[in-house]
Amino acid sequence: MDGERVKEVHLPDYESTNLVDESYFGTLGDDSQPGIGRYYKTENNLPWGLNIYHTFDYTKERAQIIRGHLHFAEWAQSGGTQYQDWYLDKADYRDNDHIYSKGN
Repeated sequence: MDGERVKEVHLPDYESTNLVDESYFGTLGDDSQPGIGRYYKTENNLPWGLNIYHTFDYTKERAQIIRGHLHFAEWAQSGGTQYQDWYLDKADYRDNDHIYSKGN
């Protein structure tokens, strides 16, 4: 991130390396709490990183994923039990104004 090695982003609850500057935890919307094994999530349980194994239409640059994929927050906040198909192009699942497509 920004060319600074001391800043890291990992999948939720994956521990940082020993090179991270822990003073960044708890800043800019981060709710990492190393003492309880909580890493790289917001206060509302939204992850800082995703590992997606299927086709995924990502949001436009600078658009929050929750603006394009309308059920992403519910999926993340439920620990993955609700809206397991949040990424699909189904009725009422996305706002295409925030989804990247070639040509816009």
